[in-house]
Amino acid sequence: MPGESIRTPAHFAWCVCLFACSCSSKSEPSPPPVAPVAVSEPELPPPSQAALAILEDDDPRPLSSTDVLCPDVRGEIGTIALQILRLVGLRGQRASLVLTPGIPRADLAPDAVAFQVPAATTPMQRDEIVALYQPVLATKNRGTVRVPDLRGLPLDQAVKALKERRLTHVLSRDEASGIASGIIDEQFPSPGADLGIGTTIYLRVADAAQPKRDPKPGVP
Repeated sequence: MPGESIRTPAHFAWCVCLFACSCSSKSEPSPPPVAPVAVSEPELPPPSQAALAILEDDDPRPLSSTDVLCPDVRGEIGTIALQILRLVGLRGQRASLVLTPGIPRADLAPDAVAFQVPAATTPMQRDEIVALYQPVLATKNRGTVRVPDLRGLPLDQAVKALKERRLTHVLSRDEASGIASGIIDEQFPSPGADLGIGTTIYLRVADAAQPKRDPKPGVP
């Protein structure tokens, strides 16, 4: 018709191109890249002062058999306490502190050393035993028993008295007690304490070293 423009195929192609360009310009921008999340490693508890003092020493071995000071391992996990004592030339032995269900002790961790015998900084000889008391919660109330006074008794009588009361024991020998060999010189806990059945009693028995005999003349 007169006055109408003629739409050629080229005109349609130009319109399609213009529409495509306008659509691409209105497309949503791509999201920004997500930064990687850093995963932090779990924090380990710091080592105790006793462990640091030993591990920082260039040569933790004792200078002689009489220059060993018992380290403080209270609060340490049982396996760590045994390693610390081994580093200074001592031997640790686990001991049980039986707690009855009716007497909770929130201040005592089940896997940690609650008490030690001998106490920290006690001069000891190499290879001596340190009793490491760890709390044990009894599954049922088996009752308590009073600790007898074992000091001055022969070792066999002391052990018999503990068995009769269903108590166990840890034995340490003292070569410088000054009393007759085979006699109980020290015990822990003290006599008269009421403890759960199955608790370990620390016994220190005199073990006088036999004097060396002088060789006979002419005998190499």
